[in-house]
Order: sequence, then C-alpha cells, then structure tokens
Amino acid sequence: MAEGDRESLAALYDRHAPALFRHAMALARSKSDAEDLVQDVFVKVAGMGAGLLGIRSAGAYLHRMLRTAFLDKVRHRAVAGEDPVDSIDSVAAPGVEESDRLAL
Repeated sequence: MAEGDRESLAALYDRHAPALFRHAMALARSKSDAEDLVQDVFVKVAGMGAGLLGIRSAGAYLHRMLRTAFLDKVRHRAVAGEDPVDSIDSVAAPGVEESDRLAL
C-alpha cells in the first residue's frame, strides 16, 4: 500500500470509525463483535485501493458495508450451528425486550 493510500485510509478511519462502531454496537450488541465488524470493513476498504474514488458518499457506503458484514456474520453463525437469534433479533426488533418479543 502506497504512503498516500495509507494516509487516505487513516483519514477515512478517523472520520468514520466512531459512527461505524456505534452502528455495529446497535446491530451486534457485543463490543468484540462490533470491533470485528468495523475491522472487517476497513480491511475490505484497504483492499479496494482506488475503488472508493467514484463513490458519492463514503460514509453511506461504509455503513452499507458494515450492515452486509453483520448479516454475513449472522448467516455464518447459522450455518456453523451457532445460535444467531440474538443477532437477528437485534435487527428485527431493536429495543424490544426478549419477554415482549416472545409475546409478538
């Protein structure tokens, strides 16, 4: 990665990582999963090189990448036989308590 690319990536990270982390926490409800999701997004961005140049809103694009990474993680857990229900419920019914969710 060229020096200019590293500086651009660092600036992008500094600008968007806090909001991405908040979004990831709202989805995953786990600090470690949220950190992993944000890291996954920026690893993908680093691999894109100049691929972000034509994107009108980098912030919106990054949030879409984060949501996609979260859904991929939920799907992977389901295929691996882990219980993805907590993660799915956080998307399907944010702010609804489990006891209330069961009544729905």
